[in-house]
Amino acid sequence: MLSDRDEAGCAAIADKARGLGAEVAYLAGDLRQKSYCEALVSAAVEAFGGLDIVLNNAGIIPAAPSRKPATRCGSTPWASTSTRCSTSAAPRSRT
Repeated sequence: MLSDRDEAGCAAIADKARGLGAEVAYLAGDLRQKSYCEALVSAAVEAFGGLDIVLNNAGIIPAAPSRKPATRCGSTPWASTSTRCSTSAAPRSRT
Protein backbone atom coordinates (compact mmCIF):
# COMPACT_ATOMS: atom_id res chain seq x y z
CA MET A 1 0.00 0.00 0.00
CA LEU A 2 1.56 3.27 -1.08
CA SER A 3 0.76 6.67 0.36
CA ASP A 4 1.81 10.15 -0.64
CA ARG A 5 0.36 13.65 -0.72
CA ASP A 6 0.98 13.79 -4.47
CA GLU A 7 -1.62 11.72 -6.37
CA ALA A 8 0.29 11.76 -9.66
CA GLY A 9 3.58 10.81 -8.01
CA CYS A 10 1.93 7.99 -6.09
CA ALA A 11 0.28 6.67 -9.26
CA ALA A 12 3.59 6.79 -11.14
CA ILE A 13 5.39 4.77 -8.46
CA ALA A 14 2.51 2.27 -8.33
CA ASP A 15 2.69 1.86 -12.12
CA LYS A 16 6.44 1.22 -11.96
CA ALA A 17 5.98 -1.36 -9.20
CA ARG A 18 3.21 -3.09 -11.15
CA GLY A 19 5.52 -3.17 -14.17
CA LEU A 20 7.93 -5.18 -12.04
CA GLY A 21 5.19 -7.62 -11.10
CA ALA A 22 4.19 -6.23 -7.69
CA GLU A 23 0.61 -6.14 -6.46
CA VAL A 24 0.14 -2.48 -5.49
CA ALA A 25 -2.59 -0.18 -4.24
CA TYR A 26 -2.26 3.47 -3.27
CA LEU A 27 -4.15 6.30 -1.66
CA ALA A 28 -3.02 9.90 -1.82
CA GLY A 29 -3.63 12.17 1.15
CA ASP A 30 -2.24 13.94 4.19
CA LEU A 31 -0.83 11.68 6.93
CA ARG A 32 -1.21 14.49 9.43
CA GLN A 33 -4.98 13.90 9.31
CA LYS A 34 -6.26 11.05 11.47
CA SER A 35 -9.18 10.45 9.09
CA TYR A 36 -6.72 9.90 6.22
CA CYS A 37 -4.67 7.42 8.28
CA GLU A 38 -7.84 5.48 9.03
CA ALA A 39 -8.87 5.55 5.35
CA LEU A 40 -5.39 4.38 4.34
CA VAL A 41 -5.59 1.41 6.71
CA SER A 42 -9.09 0.56 5.44
CA ALA A 43 -7.90 0.74 1.83
CA ALA A 44 -4.98 -1.60 2.61
CA VAL A 45 -7.26 -4.10 4.35
CA GLU A 46 -9.70 -3.96 1.43
CA ALA A 47 -6.95 -4.40 -1.18
CA PHE A 48 -4.89 -7.08 0.57
CA GLY A 49 -7.21 -8.74 3.07
CA GLY A 50 -5.44 -7.48 6.20
CA LEU A 51 -2.26 -5.99 7.59
CA ASP A 52 0.91 -7.94 8.32
CA ILE A 53 3.27 -5.01 8.83
CA VAL A 54 3.19 -1.22 8.94
CA LEU A 55 6.20 0.79 7.85
CA ASN A 56 6.08 4.43 8.85
CA ASN A 57 8.36 6.28 6.49
CA ALA A 58 6.95 9.78 6.62
CA GLY A 59 8.57 12.87 7.95
CA ILE A 60 8.64 16.60 7.91
CA ILE A 61 11.95 18.39 7.56
CA PRO A 62 12.00 21.83 9.18
CA ALA A 63 13.48 24.83 7.39
CA ALA A 64 16.54 24.65 9.66
CA PRO A 65 17.07 20.93 10.32
CA SER A 66 18.09 19.92 13.81
CA ARG A 67 21.34 18.04 14.26
CA LYS A 68 19.70 15.93 16.96
CA PRO A 69 18.75 12.30 16.22
CA ALA A 70 15.03 11.84 15.54
CA THR A 71 14.69 9.94 18.82
CA ARG A 72 15.73 13.08 20.71
CA CYS A 73 13.53 15.60 18.91
CA GLY A 74 10.52 15.19 21.19
CA SER A 75 7.00 15.74 19.96
CA THR A 76 7.58 16.57 16.31
CA PRO A 77 5.12 16.41 13.41
CA TRP A 78 7.02 13.27 12.32
CA ALA A 79 6.42 11.59 15.67
CA SER A 80 2.74 12.52 15.58
CA THR A 81 2.33 11.18 12.04
CA SER A 82 4.09 7.94 12.88
CA THR A 83 1.97 7.39 16.00
CA ARG A 84 -1.26 8.28 14.21
CA CYS A 85 -0.69 5.70 11.47
CA SER A 86 0.37 2.96 13.89
CA THR A 87 -2.60 3.65 16.15
CA SER A 88 -4.96 3.41 13.17
CA ALA A 89 -3.35 0.18 11.97
CA ALA A 90 -2.97 -1.75 15.24
CA PRO A 91 -6.62 -2.87 15.62
CA ARG A 92 -6.67 -4.13 12.00
CA SER A 93 -3.44 -6.17 12.18
CA ARG A 94 -3.59 -9.87 11.37
CA THR A 95 -0.89 -10.68 13.93
